Amino acid sequence: MLSTKYISNCTERNLDDLKTAILFFDKIELVNNYLVQVRPEKGKGPLKPGDIGVVTGITNFITDNYKSHIDSLIQEGVVSISDEGTGTRTNLGKNIDYSMNEVFHKNISFIFEESNSEYDKSGKKISSGFHFSDEAKMVHEEFVGSFEVGNRVDLNFLVKYYSSLFGSLINHMITGEQCMTSSNALNSFFKKYSETPEFKKNYKSINANGVSPNLALNAISIAVPNISSFPFDEVLETRVRANDELLKFRNEMETFQFNLLENYSIQEIHVKAPEIIKHKLEPTLSDLKLKISGLNLKLPATIISEFKDPRSYLPLIASIFHEVPAHIATLLSLGMITTNIAYEYIRSNREIKNSGLYYLIDLNNRFGV
Repeated sequence: MLSTKYISNCTERNLDDLKTAILFFDKIELVNNYLVQVRPEKGKGPLKPGDIGVVTGITNFITDNYKSHIDSLIQEGVVSISDEGTGTRTNLGKNIDYSMNEVFHKNISFIFEESNSEYDKSGKKISSGFHFSDEAKMVHEEFVGSFEVGNRVDLNFLVKYYSSLFGSLINHMITGEQCMTSSNALNSFFKKYSETPEFKKNYKSINANGVSPNLALNAISIAVPNISSFPFDEVLETRVRANDELLKFRNEMETFQFNLLENYSIQEIHVKAPEIIKHKLEPTLSDLKLKISGLNLKLPATIISEFKDPRSYLPLIASIFHEVPAHIATLLSLGMITTNIAYEYIRSNREIKNSGLYYLIDLNNRFGV
């Protein structure tokens, strides 16, 4: 059984990411990070060591709306939820949390996007502006409030939110667990952080047990760019029906990643997954689509209507070529194509369907709208 921990934005606007994930994984454990708000029992001011505190609130990062939408997946045992507040961390995890908070406060550009840049005549940038990324705005609107005139903007919450998620992600990755996130902000920060001396010194043990989820999910997204209109039960049923193709796809992705390791580290594969898929896998998928389109032999409707069961005309050929398509059998029976052409069609068709990437073609056919 292929499973992963999912550490990402779990709000109503991120449901499609989970739909894509269940097309690859058998089981997904959502890690519910949360923040606990505490104030001193007496008086005001910051809580000091030795003080008695009172819990004033708990903010779960997996929202109730999100849980209600995925209830069917939980009932089926495909998805589970585990709580992981900062108080549940191991000593190693607590050290990571502390480190992440420090790093995030020093460099919070990962939640901003550059805008309104100005360049001189030579093309050199002379000024730039920044605004909150769409993802950061979504998180803020979900947990704090919308960006409107007069409303409070809590930058400190965003830092705590993302540092908590990232600390959890790193904590599980360095213990060799399969982990994934679909957060652009976390992936952006991971890219920057993995290049720092601190990361290279402390987190050399990060490795991949199985295919990097970022590779698999970016590959699936090529085939099915938008599955928002399909409910979870239909997406899950599609995965079950295409199980044979899925198993071949997993093997294909394992081989693909193994070859990548000659030139990329696991960290690089994680952060460069979109570019890798676009430049190295998408051309192969395009070639496969061309082969399929080349097998689309057309048959006039008038011929089809004259034969209720074309295979009955060719019991010998049908016994030699298993799973002969009806239109091929009809063309053979009418003498419109030779047995060599029929054999080549069947051989090529089998070769295509044995390709691990055929799963992506199959998904496109099943979800095509």
